[in-house]
Amino acid sequence: MGWAVRPVLKSRLLGKFLLWLVPSFVLVSAGGMVLITEHELRQEMDLISARVGNHAGRAAAAINRHDAVQEPDLAADLLSSLTADRAVRCAALWADPLPAKIITVPRGLTCAPGRDDPQLDIPVDDLVGSRLIVALDLSEITEARRRQRDQSFLLLVFGLLVAVGASMMAFRQTIGTPLRRLLAAISHTASTGEFRSITGKTSDEFGVVIDNYNTMQTRLKTNNAEVAASLKEIRQLYNTTPAPMLCVDKGGLITEASDFWLEFIGRERGEVLGHPVQAFLRAMKTPKRGVHCHGACLVHKTAHSEHKRAEVIVKHASGREIDGLLSVSHREQEGGGFLCVVTDISHLREAERALKRVALTDRLTGLPNRAAINDLVESIRHDLDPTGYLAILYIDLDNFKQVNDSFGHESGDQLLKEVVRRMQACLKPDASVIRLGGDEFAIMLADTEGLPEAQRVAGAVIEAVRSPVELGEDAVGHVSASVGIAALGESDEEWSEGLRAADLAMYEAKQGGKNRFALYSDALGQAVDARTARANTIRDGLDSGWFSLLFQPIVRLSDLCPIGAESLLRLQRPGMAAEPTQAIIQTAEETGQITQIGEWVLRDALTHAGDIAGISAANGYLSLNLSARQLDSRLLPALKAELAATGFPAQRLVVEITETAVIGNFEEAIKILADIRSLGIRVALDDFGTGYSSLSYFNRLPVDIIKLDRSITAGIGAKGRSDEEMRKASALVRSIANFAADLGISVVAEGIESFDVVEELRQLGVPYGQGYLFARPLPASAFRAWVAEFDPATRGGGVSHKRAVNA
Repeated sequence: MGWAVRPVLKSRLLGKFLLWLVPSFVLVSAGGMVLITEHELRQEMDLISARVGNHAGRAAAAINRHDAVQEPDLAADLLSSLTADRAVRCAALWADPLPAKIITVPRGLTCAPGRDDPQLDIPVDDLVGSRLIVALDLSEITEARRRQRDQSFLLLVFGLLVAVGASMMAFRQTIGTPLRRLLAAISHTASTGEFRSITGKTSDEFGVVIDNYNTMQTRLKTNNAEVAASLKEIRQLYNTTPAPMLCVDKGGLITEASDFWLEFIGRERGEVLGHPVQAFLRAMKTPKRGVHCHGACLVHKTAHSEHKRAEVIVKHASGREIDGLLSVSHREQEGGGFLCVVTDISHLREAERALKRVALTDRLTGLPNRAAINDLVESIRHDLDPTGYLAILYIDLDNFKQVNDSFGHESGDQLLKEVVRRMQACLKPDASVIRLGGDEFAIMLADTEGLPEAQRVAGAVIEAVRSPVELGEDAVGHVSASVGIAALGESDEEWSEGLRAADLAMYEAKQGGKNRFALYSDALGQAVDARTARANTIRDGLDSGWFSLLFQPIVRLSDLCPIGAESLLRLQRPGMAAEPTQAIIQTAEETGQITQIGEWVLRDALTHAGDIAGISAANGYLSLNLSARQLDSRLLPALKAELAATGFPAQRLVVEITETAVIGNFEEAIKILADIRSLGIRVALDDFGTGYSSLSYFNRLPVDIIKLDRSITAGIGAKGRSDEEMRKASALVRSIANFAADLGISVVAEGIESFDVVEELRQLGVPYGQGYLFARPLPASAFRAWVAEFDPATRGGGVSHKRAVNA
């Protein structure tokens, strides 16, 4: 780069060079002059000393040639010649021993040996012990030397001042001014935050520093602008994000809050910043054992939880509380802290509460439903005095199905609403009515005075319900209520047990005649436990093969020949007595196990059908008992499958059903029985005379056989009865036999235990019979042996046969 290209830069470099060179030259020159002056003075003194010494030596030699004592004038002249030199102040000749002075020139001056003044001491050989003392006068030289020294010193001081000034000027130009500019720029940036560059750059090291500083400032300005833009964008996003957000430090104080948060809680920014977060939100769920976690604890705990969320209650400035979902994330920055986002879930919670109300509320009556019992009981127990009771009334409406069937479901719904209104009128405000389903209700009574209060309420409900209900024009519903009562204390663990106890008591009330209430008792509970044990026994019996079938013959009364057999169920655990069959059947019907039992009976009976097939070549049959629970759509396919599998003729199979089983679902039962008859299977109506025995029902039932109940049969031959009672019993049996004969229905009398009854039944027109007189229920092998006695080749008949049977 040439001079023409950078003249300014070269002039600056030259100026700086001269600025440093001149003071250095002056300082060095001043120092050199001082040294030179000192050197010249020493040389001059040495020359004077040599000159005077030579002159003094010649004088001393002259004195040696002449006797200074004898020729004092000559000595004085020689000494005067010495003093003629400006450098000699005086000269004296001294004799030894001192201080014997011979002569001094000029007189009056002290010129003695040993003084501090500069002097020459020259021995005189001829005068033994004498010496020539020449005192030098160097004042002029000393003065000149002083003047030269002063001038050199002044020059040195001037050089130092020039050097210091030049140094200061150089420092100011090269360091001070750039440094002040740099410090000023840094101070301005620190105080105002404004980035300022430095002008007037230099080409030295400070110029490099300033260049780097300016570059740094430019980059910082650019970065700051970018950061400011980003912060502006972030703040805009922070404030425009449609979610309340706030920043909380580790101490739980709010450091930042978005516009939406301020709007969310209805406050100004100054009312929020610097305040504890617990002033605006708290945990939604109340912690157990009195341990509260709010503010910083709540935020910190939420931030370190698995999902980093917690339900909270937000406090609005108006005092309103808002359901919120708090989401917290930890801020990785100096001082730490947390970013909190609150989501308004009030509508969600309200929807959940509405759904819960719908889920826990019966739509028809507006009462709590079965699903609400748990919450209701817990709420009641929370306020229940430790010494109080929680009484549960289980209510079932009697004959409600008849109202539905007679007037329709709309009328039934109207009746239920009216019943609920009447029940609520009987209760205190703290009691609760629950609809369990259908026509079943429960009443919860808290703080009752024991069971007497519950009994009073039950009686009032029964009285209110049984009054007729107007269901519209010419429609009146009549229902009653059966009520079961159970009480729960504070120590009871499960409300469901109390509800179950009340249900059992209600069932007891129904069994006792309906329209009444019953209290739960330990005996009732024991009966239920026994029923549960039987249900378990039934289940185990089906799995372990404890069930078996016995067969009891059905005979023709005219000749006592077996024409059929009824299969009877037995359940006996190994090493134990047989279970009561009636109890087993009842329990199985209640638990639904009767279906499995019925399938097993059908399969096992038809498997052993060959053992009893020889009863009669013409019309011997096998009779099976059906439960009301078996009269469903599964029965017909099961019968078809088993008949096909065993090959047993359908015409030789009879199914027995009781009147009560049919009446419970009459129309469906008629259809199923008609389908069974279409297969060729005959139907027998068991226990005839103990049920409804309505001719209208009987006329519609598709039956082939009726079996007189043992209570009717026993009335014919019972001992100790009056003639009138005997006559009525006989008339009843004769009427049934004639009625059945006219309809083409066979009659079988059950419970025959004497020949007198056999003879009476023959005369009354009853063709068939069954009872212990002929045989008790027998296993299949024993039954086959019993049938063998009636082989045509050995059949006796008449009295001999009677005796054989009687024996």
